[in-house]
Amino acid sequence: MKKKIMLLSLALMLVAIGAVSAAAKWGTFEGYNIVKLVINGKEVIPKDTPPVILKGRTMVPLSMLEQAGVKSTWDGSTYTVNVESNAPVKSDNEQQIINYVEAMDFYKTLDDLGVRLMDLAESLMDAYDGIIYYDETDTLDKCYDYYNTAAKNYNSLLKEYEAYKKLFTSIGMDTNGVTKAFTLYKGALDDYSNALDYLEDIVLKPDSEALTDQFLDVFVSGHDKSTDGSIIGMQGYYKYRGLILD
Repeated sequence: MKKKIMLLSLALMLVAIGAVSAAAKWGTFEGYNIVKLVINGKEVIPKDTPPVILKGRTMVPLSMLEQAGVKSTWDGSTYTVNVESNAPVKSDNEQQIINYVEAMDFYKTLDDLGVRLMDLAESLMDAYDGIIYYDETDTLDKCYDYYNTAAKNYNSLLKEYEAYKKLFTSIGMDTNGVTKAFTLYKGALDDYSNALDYLEDIVLKPDSEALTDQFLDVFVSGHDKSTDGSIIGMQGYYKYRGLILD
């Protein structure tokens, strides 16, 4: 049994090495990675709120784009931003590139969800080791935090996909593949939920091999589904990245 667990832990470590995202290069703002804005070769210093990465997209305050000739006014009564720009109307080809970027960003976020699920898997195995070898149960709280974050990201991304589905279909996105990824991720979340239940039982019966086997079965199932879903996201990302660069 210990050999089985050691091999599983090693496999998880190898996958996690490739899944860990890079740390924020310019720091963070309220938990989001900061992006440096450069206009015509000159860095723009934010007065208060900096540009950040949010759900795989770069969010830049309009006030910082004034140096690029973008003017905006805020209507607080209607919660409307009016933007004036001298930029020419985009051609069909330019609009297609924009659509490809939307698709690429979506697939990147789809892949990132797999990374979040990998974090959850790692926390589950850490919790299992803590219970079995060190009689520790406090790591279960971390597992629940990771689970809730992953579930929240899943629901948010699913809503985003439904909102953009018509656009994605128009540019030939493999919607069946995306649907499969969501199905895999939902299955992984269900498996990890069951794994948490088994961990709670293992706390009471740490010597039960039956509970350990049940935990490992759903753990491996969830891990495989997370990996397969992440691969779909990664493949889609590189597909549209290639179309943009062509």
